Amino acid sequence: MILLSLPKLAQGIHWTSTAFAAITVGVVYTIRRFRNGYPASLIALVVISGVAYALKLEIPVIGDIPRGLPKLHQHDSDAP
Repeated sequence: MILLSLPKLAQGIHWTSTAFAAITVGVVYTIRRFRNGYPASLIALVVISGVAYALKLEIPVIGDIPRGLPKLHQHDSDAP
């Protein structure tokens, strides 16, 4: 059943984003293999983001990151 639904699931994939994510992971592992002390994740994100910006690609982002701490809420419960 799962194999029959794969084509339907693949329709919603943004292939450019998927390719850039795979390339980012590849860059991270390549940097870690040859230069272990460098911040590989940061370097990969900066390089791949620069490439996407230079090519003017429309890659969706996760969204805004909330700032500050969440508000505290007091739960109303009758539990002792």
